[in-house]
Amino acid sequence: MIDLNLIRKKTDEVKTALLKRMDHLDFSELLKWDKERRELISGVDKLKEKRQEKMKILEWIENNRNSVDWNDLAVRWDKKQKL
Repeated sequence: MIDLNLIRKKTDEVKTALLKRMDHLDFSELLKWDKERRELISGVDKLKEKRQEKMKILEWIENNRNSVDWNDLAVRWDKKQKL
């Protein structure tokens, strides 16, 4: 099995080496899928980060629900959302 990082970094060299054993080789589809996969992973990571931020807010609310000035909290939330 060939390391995908090697194909990504040295596409032409890997292709040349493999063409000694094969008649035809095209990495374009593989590299396209790999790019899409990396973009999806990045998107998932951003969503996880947002979820973690929301969980911290919910945890803070849960811990402070009896001592919270809800009007002040609403104002802070609106300011944060506008940033």
